[in-house]
Amino acid sequence: MVPTVVLAASAFIAETGFYEIHAPSASQASGLGHDLDHAALRFRLHFGANPRRIAVVAFESVREMREYDPVLLNSKGVRYVPWLLKNDALDGSCDVEPARLAESAARGLPGRSLDHEAGHAFLSAHVDARLGRLPAQGPVADLSSLDPGDAIMPDWFEEAAAALCEMPESRTARLAAFRRRLWERYPLHELFTMRDAGQGRDGLPGGGAARHRFFVDQSFAVAAFLVDREGPSFIGRLSDALTKGRATTQALRDDAPSLPADVDELERLWISWVEGLTEEAAGAAAVRSASDTSPLSEVDGG
Repeated sequence: MVPTVVLAASAFIAETGFYEIHAPSASQASGLGHDLDHAALRFRLHFGANPRRIAVVAFESVREMREYDPVLLNSKGVRYVPWLLKNDALDGSCDVEPARLAESAARGLPGRSLDHEAGHAFLSAHVDARLGRLPAQGPVADLSSLDPGDAIMPDWFEEAAAALCEMPESRTARLAAFRRRLWERYPLHELFTMRDAGQGRDGLPGGGAARHRFFVDQSFAVAAFLVDREGPSFIGRLSDALTKGRATTQALRDDAPSLPADVDELERLWISWVEGLTEEAAGAAAVRSASDTSPLSEVDGG
């Protein structure tokens, strides 16, 4: 998708039907657009509608991020993602945990990826439209946690939906990482109702960013299983059910009758699926239906 680029007073603004990017330069805006195009395409694949318009505001320092006034975006009712262009832009006055911006090299993935964060924003905008509500006034991520949140959606589904919007290599790495640590999993009845596990869990190693990553990996592994069994559009149907206030277990019973109604039996089936994933099969499951490369329509389908 080729964005329209205009020069604003202090930044370049690249615009398409699904996003606008505010960045210090045109080249920076163009680089961010690649991830947003991918996230928008993946969102449509799973939710059956073009994503609602969001904004990404890119900053070169945390100070700029803190001082930014989103009054214009708020007036337009557009959700936005604050984006720090460089990990080394952190300064001494910042209370953001550096590990949240730069993940362990062992994972080979950035602490935050724009496709993932865009997935969060697209989901929240989608829920806004379904409920007829106005977006929250301010960024979708606060500086202390860098995590978006939506009171309507269970945390596991928020993270799963965002991970589904990531690049294929990131999704493949998530499945592979979770399979290696399957023994640490949260029981599904716990996962479906718990808050994000970033604070760690008794008896398990790690905490903070490490446990958050594991929570996201497990949430994505559940979503990948559901996509494999029910098809990519099932995620959108599940989202609609959750938006209406149904619990995850009830929504699965109602909308996926081919799956076991008992959550413990469902977990055994899911574990068997994960255990059966070879490296090649994990990659195939992670990118299921990703061959859908049809261009996004500029008509707002949300």
